[in-house]
Amino acid sequence: MTSLDIYQSAHFRIVLCCDCDVPGYLIMMPRDEGSSFDVLPTATLLELGPTLALLERVVIQAVKARHVYIMRYSEASAAAHFHIFPCTVDLSELYAKESGSSVSAINGPLLFAWARARFAVNSPREISSTTLNMGDGIRQGLIGKSIVAKDN
Repeated sequence: MTSLDIYQSAHFRIVLCCDCDVPGYLIMMPRDEGSSFDVLPTATLLELGPTLALLERVVIQAVKARHVYIMRYSEASAAAHFHIFPCTVDLSELYAKESGSSVSAINGPLLFAWARARFAVNSPREISSTTLNMGDGIRQGLIGKSIVAKDN
């Protein structure tokens, strides 16, 4: 495992995003490669929802996020994968200040695009110690967690 590796389950690998230095920003990808979900094994698909729910819960706790955006894009990599992106109070306030908007009127996709540009790095070696330490915290938060659906 590298410092960017966070977690591996039976069907998914979770890593810190390597080109955007936002603490708690993760990429989740199936261990079985496929360009769309319809080609993935059923067992992988059955683990998808519970894995996303677990990651959302742990990232909210670790990063103190207001909420977590979960997105799927395929421009940079055709392989099916998800971006797990925390929206913290600090990130929201910085975005509002720099964009001239108010925190209460934030548009999630625009905030995400802004953050990807604002905190872009050219190499995983440029990821800050703050983000790496947060990755360690998320990793610790996942230790012993089971990926099973829970009734609330």
